[in-house]
This record gives sequence, structure tokens and C-alpha cells, in this order.
Amino acid sequence: MSPPGLTNRAATLRGLFNTGAMPKLTPASSCMAILLTGDLAGVTFAQNVTRRRIAYAKTYPKRTPSPAQLAHRAKWPLAVAQWKALTAEQKQTLDTIATKKKMVMSGYNFYISCYMNQHLNWIQEFADDYNLTW
Repeated sequence: MSPPGLTNRAATLRGLFNTGAMPKLTPASSCMAILLTGDLAGVTFAQNVTRRRIAYAKTYPKRTPSPAQLAHRAKWPLAVAQWKALTAEQKQTLDTIATKKKMVMSGYNFYISCYMNQHLNWIQEFADDYNLTW
């Protein structure tokens, strides 16, 4: 018998491990299952909005990424590197802009969004609106 709150998928999950590697869930160990999210041994663990624990076999894309997707993915590390190269004063300016514009994001998210969408000129425009140095 499973502890309360475990889905039928957890029972199915035990069947995925023929080696007996799946630990037997007891009330004490089920607390650890609540904290486990992500991929482990080809299985993805998650928790939905109703806090129900879900486990399913990891899926892989059926098609290779398009050149446009690859180019977009390649921009992410560049955007993060540019953020890290900013001074503390510039980062504070971005946080101030995000707060004054009532954006539901941090200065970091605002900068990454501008970088990814090629709108870095917006930062200077917003800084000028609030007499901030950029």
C-alpha cells in the first residue's frame, strides 16, 4: 500500500526499475520524494499546482532543432556574459528602471529580455526618462 498522496504513476515508476533500484516508499522516505524534482535515471519527477507528485519517463525531442532555434539558444550565454560584465551601478540602474516602470521583473530579467529581443536602446531611453546614468 502506498502512502497517501502518491499517484498511480509512482507505482508504475517502480516497474521501470527492474533492478530494484527504486527505494520502497515509506512515510519517512516519502518526505524526500516531495523535494525531488528534475531528471534522475531517465525519469522526470515534478509536482503540479495541486502539489501532487508526478513521475514519468523522460522524453526527448523527435526532431532536431532548427537553425533559428540553435541561433537563439546560442544568444543566451552571450546575454548572461554581458550582464556579468556590467558594473554594479549599471545593474542598479536596470533595477531602478524595472521598479519605476512597474515591470514584473528584475533588472536582470529586463536586461536579458532587451538583449535577446535586440532592444538594448530601450535601456538608454528609459534611463533618460528617469534622469539615470547608463
